[in-house]
Amino acid sequence: MIVSIDEKSIPLIKEMLKEQDKEAVRIKKCGVGWGGLQLEIVLDEQKENDDVVIYQDIKILADKSFSFFFTSALITHKDGMFGPRFKLTTKQ
Repeated sequence: MIVSIDEKSIPLIKEMLKEQDKEAVRIKKCGVGWGGLQLEIVLDEQKENDDVVIYQDIKILADKSFSFFFTSALITHKDGMFGPRFKLTTKQ
């Protein structure tokens, strides 16, 4: 698993992890649709079956059952009406 975080998102993620007392950012599988895996970025704790990447002192997690999909992925965010919305972009 190779995942990085956009430079503008790093301070925001660190602040959110501290505020919510979480240890990591998780790439979570929500299901499978026509476009492939449906993913969500959430704050979470490490679990036994996780692949782990440390990027700029931020722990990024994904379950080993699908983490092999992320050979070159980038976590970014956009500010929205209800706060930041995180997105994972992968190279195909």
